[in-house]
Amino acid sequence: MCGRPYVRGRSCEYLLATVFKRGGYVVVRGPASGRGSRTWYPDLTVISGGKVFFVEVKCFSSRRDIYIPHSRYRKLVWISEKASVKAYLCVKYGGNSEFRCVDYMRPSRSTEGYVVFSHRDIEAGSPPTQLKP
Repeated sequence: MCGRPYVRGRSCEYLLATVFKRGGYVVVRGPASGRGSRTWYPDLTVISGGKVFFVEVKCFSSRRDIYIPHSRYRKLVWISEKASVKAYLCVKYGGNSEFRCVDYMRPSRSTEGYVVFSHRDIEAGSPPTQLKP
């Protein structure tokens, strides 16, 4: 993947969108998801059989815990609750690994400034095509 964070993130989102599409889902990528402070959208909105869920996507070259700032975490929680939609965090570690997904509303722990999803919990998560809206 390319070196710039936005380009890497976008490539990761497209890769996961392809996984969902091959599984028979309809996928909409949020416009400029995560960029700027005025607007914010989930990375992906996934639709299957009239059911919808949101996905936050992360890719890293090595296994590590995922730290999400409280302010950003609360935005996806808020939009999920307003829309009555389930939200997931889907993570891909390294070049040949598969995406693994966990419930976004159930982080492993919280610190003063972040919610944390442990790499162990993520690795024990579900493959994307087994998610339930």
